[in-house]
Amino acid sequence: MVSAAALAVVTLSVAAARPAAAVVDLPFTIIESRPLPAGPAAPPVKTANAAIAAVPVASQSEDRSLADHCRRSGDFSNFGWNGNTMVVQTTLDGTRACLAAVDVSDRNEYRPSQLIDRSPHLIMSTERDGQTLQLEQTRSGSGVRTVWLVNGRERALDDAARRWRDSLLAVLDASWEASEIRGHESSLRGQISSIYGQESSLRGKISSLRGEVSSMMGEISSVRGQESSLRGRISSIEGQLSSMRGAVSSEMGAISSLNARRYDSTSDERRRADALVDEHRRRIKELEQEIAAFNVDAKVREVEKQIDSFNADAKVRELEKRIQDFNVDKRVEDVRRDIERLHVADQVRGIEREIDSLNADERVRAIENRKTDLVTRLRDAMAAIR
Repeated sequence: MVSAAALAVVTLSVAAARPAAAVVDLPFTIIESRPLPAGPAAPPVKTANAAIAAVPVASQSEDRSLADHCRRSGDFSNFGWNGNTMVVQTTLDGTRACLAAVDVSDRNEYRPSQLIDRSPHLIMSTERDGQTLQLEQTRSGSGVRTVWLVNGRERALDDAARRWRDSLLAVLDASWEASEIRGHESSLRGQISSIYGQESSLRGKISSLRGEVSSMMGEISSVRGQESSLRGRISSIEGQLSSMRGAVSSEMGAISSLNARRYDSTSDERRRADALVDEHRRRIKELEQEIAAFNVDAKVREVEKQIDSFNADAKVRELEKRIQDFNVDKRVEDVRRDIERLHVADQVRGIEREIDSLNADERVRAIENRKTDLVTRLRDAMAAIR
């Protein structure tokens, strides 16, 4: 038993799995201990191998945040990033496995088994049938501090723990490989969508150009419509005058009809006819006064002034010049040449060939089959830990 003041030095083998999931040992110095309390750094501890300074550990809030990445419930499989934290998770046959590593410098470079030798702080964990295993590692230039927990209780890192660690890294590497393949495939399909999107955008530009011309043509129609409306007002004024003059003519016609019947009428009938004639003449006088007051010439002149001030012809000429200067045919032809230069069909065919050569479905199936075997090994390694 090693005292709390003395820290045992061991060697940790790092799983750096190739695509075939082989594990390569990368030895480096480990200091196994519980997290140090906050306060000044402890003095260097002399060992048989080297003088190793105490390694600072992350704050409790950082530990809690990093561990939270591996505490999500339910079945899942994903590979992703939260800021500079890489998270690889998978669930197979009830075994949940996870690795979270911070400060990964190149997110396109490292698989999970390589992160154990590069990340300054990482957590690995598995859960199955109520058993929880977790390895937390903190690195500095002077060494590595690791904490191995079995169901929340700290233990020394032994051979069984190392077998668990290497098996877990192999499973996570397989998840990472499948995610990389699917990500590459998705990126290629995204390129196709982007190409079609560029083409669609250019074709939309053509519609927009023609729409601008239609809008200007609509303005011309609107100008002519306003001019027609003003001229319609003149027609309406003249129509009102014609209506009043027609009423005068109707009254005069009634008088003529009464006068024509006088010669065959009795004296009483002539008296009644004379009274009616007087009434019609009174109405004619009223209508003539209304016509004079209506002052049709003044009303027409006022509308004609509005027509002259509106100056529809000048507005139309300006719009027609804008349409001519806009030169929609040339602009449309320029856009069509841009579409041709995209070589959409050729680009899409090239990317589709790349997708076919990627053979994502078959490769991922092979990885998933291999992953099933790796999970079996991982479960065996977990079962060996009591």
